[in-house]
Amino acid sequence: MPAATPTPHGLASTSVIVSGSTRAGTWGSAGSILNPEPDWWPGGHGRYSTPRDYIRFEQALLRGGELDGARILEEATVDAAFSNQIGDLDFPAEIATADPPITDTLYAGPGWKWGYGLMLNGADSPGGRKAGSGAWAGLFNTHFFIDRTTGICASSYTNSLPFIVRDEAWKVFGDFEQALYAAL
Repeated sequence: MPAATPTPHGLASTSVIVSGSTRAGTWGSAGSILNPEPDWWPGGHGRYSTPRDYIRFEQALLRGGELDGARILEEATVDAAFSNQIGDLDFPAEIATADPPITDTLYAGPGWKWGYGLMLNGADSPGGRKAGSGAWAGLFNTHFFIDRTTGICASSYTNSLPFIVRDEAWKVFGDFEQALYAAL
């Protein structure tokens, strides 16, 4: 990955080379996807870091906002992120893609809720996360979950497009989760 360059907001940005599935079903470079100098800076879009930093932030959420003995988030803020913010509504079981070359349809299934920035398990997943666990993913198939009941957090990084290909990146993440819980 090229060296980071400063942005107008003092945050680092780089050009990311991503792998993608070709029409022939093979994998190859999709080239540089994100503009390192966009006209505007959306929420988390275009922000990336190392897997080490990603898992450290997950650990801070797992520990109620503490990292290496320092409080980086208020515990109430972390609790709110893991609290149902949509009441009796459910997170959509399926969200059709609006951009097929970059994303697949998301098939979350029924019973999910939404916290502040996290999709929440509405019930225990067989052989996996407990109810109330939070999860989300990044565009390049960086998937993570935080299970505060069990006391574990985990993530996988494929740096690939399209996002959420059920038979590829999504399956890898699901298989990883099942293997992790089976080993506990």
